[in-house]
Amino acid sequence: QMAAMADSAAAFMEVTGADQATAEQMMAASGNDLQAAVALFYAAETGGAAEPPADSDSMEAEPSAPSLPQGDLVADILSNARNETDERAETQPWAGAGRTLGSQPDAVGVPLDPPAPAGEPPESRHNAKRVRIIFWADGFTVEDLSAEEAEAAAAQPAAPAARKTGIQTLGDRRAAAAASPKMALPDLRKYEDNKQFMVDLKNGLPPSEFREIDLSSGTPRPRPVDIMLGDLRPASYPAHGGRAGPAPPPAAPQLTPFSGSGRSMRDMAAGSSSSAPVAPPSCEAITVDETLPQTTVQVRLQDGTRVRVTANHSHTVKQLHAHVASLTPNLAFELRAGFPPKSLAPQMDATLEQASLLSEAVVQAPL
Repeated sequence: QMAAMADSAAAFMEVTGADQATAEQMMAASGNDLQAAVALFYAAETGGAAEPPADSDSMEAEPSAPSLPQGDLVADILSNARNETDERAETQPWAGAGRTLGSQPDAVGVPLDPPAPAGEPPESRHNAKRVRIIFWADGFTVEDLSAEEAEAAAAQPAAPAARKTGIQTLGDRRAAAAASPKMALPDLRKYEDNKQFMVDLKNGLPPSEFREIDLSSGTPRPRPVDIMLGDLRPASYPAHGGRAGPAPPPAAPQLTPFSGSGRSMRDMAAGSSSSAPVAPPSCEAITVDETLPQTTVQVRLQDGTRVRVTANHSHTVKQLHAHVASLTPNLAFELRAGFPPKSLAPQMDATLEQASLLSEAVVQAPL
């Protein structure tokens, strides 16, 4: 056990740069927990204490955070972040070598990326934890981008979906849109419940929940934290922004079996639809007067049958229509003659002689 404590104290000294006495005191206060000891060491430094607490009981008491108005505190955090960015830009001017277009790196004898000056090693941001904090009027949200990126990288690429064939309907697009995941904001945190969190941000320190020990390089060291700030005030946190469950599946459409009635082409031709057929004026056969001039009219019925009708010159087209109707009862039709065939409906009161139907051919056409 003593050997384990000595190793932990050595790792603590390597991470924090503290002396042997401070390392042993911090490890004893944290129950030989290296991560807790490092967090306790940095918390003691930021709080202005020269020495860590003497016993573990004092660790359980949380330090009281100053009660500041949330608007002033957020403004101070954003202002400090801007000032820190400006100072970093001023203290690190560009110091590279220039060269003309077309020149080679060895033409001026200076490499493209000169090494950093001695005694000023570049700050390592390897495996940095990336966090995004958005300020709202009624609180703030915290999103761990590193965890989301790690989950996305660990996810296996899905097999390509089979190519769809056929016709895609609007209902298919709606179902796919409803099944697709929707973006959601992290849960809202209230300012009054996270005072120490806000004070740490104001002091330029990562909050305690972000402090981790990085072992990716083989040497224990505090993990760098990159915090991105966003200010969406005075807008309030959206009421629908929280993490919500999957959307319910769309309701299946109600299918109604066909309950209508069908019609054939013969029924349509015979006028057996819902609309009443047009009845002929009359269905009387022609009576021939042997004492008057006669003529023969050839009529081709709808079914293709040819009928020779004998009539007087004085018979009208209306009487010829009635005679054909007596041959094909319950059938709506009209008579057509000439080439191309034209309807005789406008000449119903004209005689066969006046309509130029003497010894002519007439066609029965359905309506």
